[in-house]
Amino acid sequence: MPFELEKVVPWGRSFEEYASIFSLTINDLNKEILGCSDGPASFNIEMKRNGRVCTSVDPIYQFTDVEIKKRITESFDEVLSQTRKNKNEFIWKNIKSVEELGKTRKNAMEQFLADFELGKKENRYIAGALPRLNLKNQQFDLALCSHFLLFSVCPELFHKTLKNYQPEYLQIRQAYLAGRYRFYDARVNQDGR
Repeated sequence: MPFELEKVVPWGRSFEEYASIFSLTINDLNKEILGCSDGPASFNIEMKRNGRVCTSVDPIYQFTDVEIKKRITESFDEVLSQTRKNKNEFIWKNIKSVEELGKTRKNAMEQFLADFELGKKENRYIAGALPRLNLKNQQFDLALCSHFLLFSVCPELFHKTLKNYQPEYLQIRQAYLAGRYRFYDARVNQDGR
């Protein structure tokens, strides 16, 4: 899979951010979850610590923890600098400041890095990208994708991995981030909520 780490800006979310973004319930968290484009988020390791199942797929997982950490270090200050310049474009509700955002994301990425090599051995972190995911059809109950573009490129491949997928249960959640960009969070939900 041709993928250059130098062009990636790793920015990992925390478990709390995932729970909020996707309005995850206890019932949701007890399902087999597929996280698409999770990057260096701590959601996977925090799910494992709580005895729950999550598999994360991202092309960045083809690299080592050392390589990913190096790229995080190279890009972290620039991301915060750009965030400060565009702080009026944020909705500062759950995270109150640029400084808190930096601490939250750094903590999430540190947890990810500490778990990454073991998680790869346990097949919790899988290197992959659309349009081909090396996963079984109907393997997961719930798929979370924090980047709507990824989901919209190839939805039929995305939802083939879900058990009992029904397209009318697709919900789109918006999250506004720094700058003029909007990223859409997609949640495929078989419960009809």
